[in-house]
Amino acid sequence: MSSVNKNKLVLFDVDHTLMVDNGAHWIAYMDAFKKVYDVKLPKEFPPWHGYTDLQIIYSLMDMYKLPRDESKALEIVHAIVESFLMQNLSGSKLLVGVEEVLIELKNHHDVIIGLVTGNIEAVAYAKLRHLRIDEYFILGGFGGTSAIRYELVLDAMKKAEDRFGKIDKSNVFVVGDTSGDIAAARGAGSKVVSVCTGFESMEILKSKNPDYILEDLSDTKKFIEVIQNG
Repeated sequence: MSSVNKNKLVLFDVDHTLMVDNGAHWIAYMDAFKKVYDVKLPKEFPPWHGYTDLQIIYSLMDMYKLPRDESKALEIVHAIVESFLMQNLSGSKLLVGVEEVLIELKNHHDVIIGLVTGNIEAVAYAKLRHLRIDEYFILGGFGGTSAIRYELVLDAMKKAEDRFGKIDKSNVFVVGDTSGDIAAARGAGSKVVSVCTGFESMEILKSKNPDYILEDLSDTKKFIEVIQNG
C-alpha cells in the first residue's frame, strides 16, 4: 500500500469521453467473429453504446443464435485483441480538453486517475497509447471481465484501495458519455460526471440525474472544481 495520501478516484470512460476511434474496434469484432464462428457481422456497429465488450459479445451470440459459451466468449476476446493490435489507428483523435484535464489532475497528488471502460483492457490501452495519454491511467475496470458495467467500477475501486488504502465512495467519480455510465456509477455507489460528447443528448443524460453534467471537458477549471468540491 502506498504511503501517499490519495483519497479521490476519477475513473474515465474511453470511447466518446476521452477519444473517438476510426472504427478499428468494430473491424476487430468483424475479424474475430469471422475467425471463431465464420459469421459475417454488419459493417455498422449496432446501437449498443455504453455496453461492455463482453456484453456486446454475448449480445452478438444471441443475435446470431449462438450458444452463450464462456470459453467461446474468451476466444472472441483474444481474437479481438489480436486483430485490434494490428489495426491502423491514425484516424483516432482526442476529444476537446482531455489532455489539459489529465495534466491538471496529475498535478493534484490526492487524485488517482483510472479507467472504467467497456473496452477490453489491451484494446483500451492500445487506443490511449496511440494518442499518448496511456501513462495517466494507473488502473481500471475493463469490459473483457464482465457484462455488468457497475462491476467494472467496483473492480477499479478495489484496485485503487489495494494500492492506496480506503477511499470513500463519495470521492469516486465516474466520467462518461452514456446512460450506462450513470447506471454503473449508481450501481457502485459512486458519483458520476456526464459529458455530452457521445450519442446521447444533454436532455437524455439529464433525465438520468447524473451528479454533474458538462458539455465536454473543455473547461478544465470547472471540471477540477467538480472533483475537488464534489
